[in-house]
Amino acid sequence: MSPLYTYLILRAKSVFAAVFLHSLFNSIGQVAVVYTSTDSKILSELVAFPVGLIGILTFSVIALLIYLMGTPNLTRDGLS
Repeated sequence: MSPLYTYLILRAKSVFAAVFLHSLFNSIGQVAVVYTSTDSKILSELVAFPVGLIGILTFSVIALLIYLMGTPNLTRDGLS
């Protein structure tokens, strides 16, 4: 997740964008745990665990958005 947070800090020119995304990611993980609870330990870890399917899907969507929006160019003078 570090490259994503770094991208957001550079793009927004503020650490608060990364803070917001981090809290959003944690919230999505908690909601997924609540709504996908099951008696099967393996299934609950694969689906609801933050690094399980929900986390992978969330990160994939965000990575796709970064790809579509383009990455910022970082130079010695700052962002361009």
